[in-house]
Order: sequence, then C-alpha cells, then structure tokens
Amino acid sequence: MTTFKITQYCGECDGYGKVADRNPINPGHSLVDCEECDGTGDIAHQEEYDSITDAQNDYPRARFTYVQSPIR
Repeated sequence: MTTFKITQYCGECDGYGKVADRNPINPGHSLVDCEECDGTGDIAHQEEYDSITDAQNDYPRARFTYVQSPIR
C-alpha cells in the first residue's frame, strides 16, 4: 500500500480561503480567513491506497502527493 496526501478545495470557502463575515448590526461585510482551512483554501489528509487510480476513484477532484514512508 502507498500513502497519499489528498488535497481538496475547502467546501466552506469554495477554495478561496476567505468567507464573508456578516454582522447583523452593520449590513456591510468583511472578508475573513476561513476557519475550516485556516485561509489556505485547501483541506488535506493522508490515506493508504493500492494505486493512485484507486485514490482518484474515491476523490475525483482532489490533488495527490506521494508520501514517502520512513526508511526501516
């Protein structure tokens, strides 16, 4: 099995890294960093798969990076 870093666009901010902060007292808004992705626009985690094709089947819109395992 190979470990992959799976990176997807954040669903909370649609990959922009910013969200509108609306204040009920002030009808205007300001853009603030997204709390889900810490303002990066991406969410990443690691999983093991037999092949990159298997990973792409589970995450068709993601970006993948091979993660090297430590030398034993």
